[in-house]
Amino acid sequence: MILLLRQTCPLIFRTQIVRITTTSICLQQQQQQRHHKSSFRRPQNIYDIIPKSIQPYIRLSRIDKPIGSWLLFLPGAWSIAFAGTTLNNLMLIGLFGVGTILMRGAGCTINDLWDKEFDQRVARTKSRPIASGEITIRQGLIWTGIQLISAFFVLIQLNMPSIILGIISLVPVVTYPLMKRYTYWPQLFLGITFNWGALMGFTAATGIVFPSLILPLYFAGIAWTLHYDTIYAHQDKTDDLIVGIKSTALLLKKDTKLWLRAFSIGMISHLITAGLNVDQTWPYYLGLIAVSYHLHQQIEKVNLNKSESCWNTFASNRITGLMILASILMNLLKSIVQPSRINLFSIPQRTLFDIQNVWGRTSVDTQKPIDSSPLAEIPRQDESIGALSGVPSDMFKERRCRIFVSARNAMQSGTNNTKKWKVEWDTKERWENPLMGWTSSSDPHSSVVVEFGSKEDAIIYCERMGYKYEVVESTPTPYFKKIYGANFSWNKKTRVTTK
Repeated sequence: MILLLRQTCPLIFRTQIVRITTTSICLQQQQQQRHHKSSFRRPQNIYDIIPKSIQPYIRLSRIDKPIGSWLLFLPGAWSIAFAGTTLNNLMLIGLFGVGTILMRGAGCTINDLWDKEFDQRVARTKSRPIASGEITIRQGLIWTGIQLISAFFVLIQLNMPSIILGIISLVPVVTYPLMKRYTYWPQLFLGITFNWGALMGFTAATGIVFPSLILPLYFAGIAWTLHYDTIYAHQDKTDDLIVGIKSTALLLKKDTKLWLRAFSIGMISHLITAGLNVDQTWPYYLGLIAVSYHLHQQIEKVNLNKSESCWNTFASNRITGLMILASILMNLLKSIVQPSRINLFSIPQRTLFDIQNVWGRTSVDTQKPIDSSPLAEIPRQDESIGALSGVPSDMFKERRCRIFVSARNAMQSGTNNTKKWKVEWDTKERWENPLMGWTSSSDPHSSVVVEFGSKEDAIIYCERMGYKYEVVESTPTPYFKKIYGANFSWNKKTRVTTK
């Protein structure tokens, strides 16, 4: 090219052309040197640091897309927040966070194992590890087992009612991926699966399966899932028609926004019901007004025919869940400023603000210190108890108790009542009824015996109630092994029967 230009161009321009070429060559050499010096590329995000052999498993569990983990975690956080903000509950939130990541990863892996053939035919999902062949079916099953076992170790840190609920949750986790084949309401079954934490949170924090709170929360979460996952399903409605997958997006079509409003109303209604059942105050309901406006804005602004708009609206539901959590916690701030009155007919829970126990609406005195002992549910004595019950106050002060284990029954198998520790009160003055000759007393504890599973529990009870106590240790009974042949044995050395 340069030779041709030299032959056709005047002499004046030849040097300039050569200079331009030389300059361009120098620029190329400088760029090559810079590229050589900066051959190390800084990682764009944290997932670039992870070895490439592990990255397919990260994508399979959707750890690189945390929005799903947020939506799974938040209903459980609501439920725990209703039980209070003690240190124990904060630890529970941490356990629920770890369990959320593990169970969501296991659920996504199970979903991809079921939907391998469908995912290969949908543009958005064909790059998933199992659909693309990066991970085999066998590897996917092993990875599912690892996640479920890890989640089980987290689950056994909770109390027994929560463990039972957690094991039952495996049924919807495994069956949900099949629902899109048979019904246009797979989002409903996703809600049943995704909001299981609402049933477990309050139960794990208090040890009480309390339907009046956890069921409204659970139904609110299901309505919320129908709201955001219907928007999410509109991303794939074209591919779903081709593949044959069913969803609420295909069922509702042009009426989707009307149904979204119905789902939002159902969600807010159940949250209000949950708040009324636990005596939430005005900050909670003020927060729900803000949540309602946020949901309204989502419905108005989303363009259901654009995938990007559907995804952004779906992802914004993390803010929705956090707003609900903040609404629950705002009641705590009010209870600190204005402590609630004590209810003597309740069994206090380990909370800092109002909750509801098995019998009905109760409140806890926020000025009392939180007791983490095994008997924290035992009500404390109060000076006004005499005025309420009619029992003289001297009956409850300076009482003496005897902590003991019942003696063994004379029967051969009489060990039934020897395993529990009992608290028995000293008897007050008694008098003989002149009319009938009966022995009478005004002491309500005269015939009361309280049983405990251990001596330590009985001592804690007496100390909390202000009773003086005496522990009577049980004397171990020597055990002699008896056999029927001993009745006829004979000792040759002593010539004495061993009978």
